[in-house]
Formats: sequence, structure tokens, C-alpha cells
Amino acid sequence: MSAHPSSAQGKRPKGGGGRRGGGRVKVYLHAVTDEQAALLTDTVNTRPLEEVKKNTGAEVEFHPNPSPVPGMKILIIRGLPSQIEAAVRLISQKIGIKDPLPDQAQTFWLQWVEAAHSKLLIRI
Repeated sequence: MSAHPSSAQGKRPKGGGGRRGGGRVKVYLHAVTDEQAALLTDTVNTRPLEEVKKNTGAEVEFHPNPSPVPGMKILIIRGLPSQIEAAVRLISQKIGIKDPLPDQAQTFWLQWVEAAHSKLLIRI
């Protein structure tokens, strides 16, 4: 489940800044269920998000604000597009995602719209 990537203003990739066509650092929002987020949370023996960073070069952290969709958490992934793609693949492996990403994204956004719409109806 993912949101649209957007440019990170004022951020530059670490190292390799002089490479031709090095690209720009992007920010990508990736939604996971609470159960999947638990698999990515640090334990005594593992630090899953640090492992993703080490293997892909992408910075990954949980969004500090709660998700608008109950039962979901948002991951913020920062890096070059290739690093972000690698991070999403590795995260998917770690949490056991088998559904195609577009199906998950559609489910997330439908739930988000329903949650936002119900709040709007309450205000009317």
C-alpha cells in the first residue's frame, strides 16, 4: 500500500553527489497494517528497519502521526528511486506481503477516503 512519491525539498543523497544522473532524493509513503508494523518493530535481537537501511541505502521510519485509517501505520521511506524500490521489496518480504502492490494501495486509499468522508459527514 503506497502513496505517491514526492520530492524531498533541500535533501541530497549521502555520498556520490558528483555522479552523473544521480537522481534526487524522494520521499515515499508506504502503508502497512498494525500487524505488519509489529513485524518491523525493533526487538532485543532484531532491528528490521535498520536492516532495510543497511541493505538498500534508504532511510525508513514510522510516521510520527497516526494514520487516518484505523489499524494502519505509515512508513516514510527516503532515498533515490532505486533505493526506495529496493526498500519496499525488502519490507514486503519481511512482512510477508503476497498481494500485488496496486491492490493493496487501492484498498488503503478506499479505506482512507471512507474514513475522511465519514468525518466530513459528521461535520455537516
